[in-house]
Amino acid sequence: KGFFRGLGATWIRDIPFYMVFFGSYTYYKMFMLNTWYKLDPDITPDTLPSWNYIIGGGLAGSAGWFTIFPFDNIKSRQQANPIKTTFIETASGAIKSGGIKSVYKGCLPCVLRGFPANGALFLTVEYTKKLFHYFGLNAGSSLGSNHGKKQY
Repeated sequence: KGFFRGLGATWIRDIPFYMVFFGSYTYYKMFMLNTWYKLDPDITPDTLPSWNYIIGGGLAGSAGWFTIFPFDNIKSRQQANPIKTTFIETASGAIKSGGIKSVYKGCLPCVLRGFPANGALFLTVEYTKKLFHYFGLNAGSSLGSNHGKKQY
């Protein structure tokens, strides 16, 4: 019965997070290609220098966590509450007792942690994709992964 407590709140947190997370990472890569590397036709989303994956992933992670932090805080309160409450009841209770600042408590460390963690994550993802491509294991087409074909 308690296993699924907060599942709806988890979806409220995760869906916007991944929209911001992957959207901003892809936007960063396309922005760099269309500005910084505009005059270099050999640079594609897959051949960007490594620091772009780290910076883009770090910014994406920080932006994602900043966007959804209040939802995560409320979700955690809802899951920890021994009395079953809805997301709205938990949110209004938190805001009534501590103000809007209460749902942002701990946001800065979370956003700061998100930068190196997600920078490392996307660097690893991009190099894993390169390794798979090297061995002829293509996962199909994904936005920003065209392996040398300039299509944006």
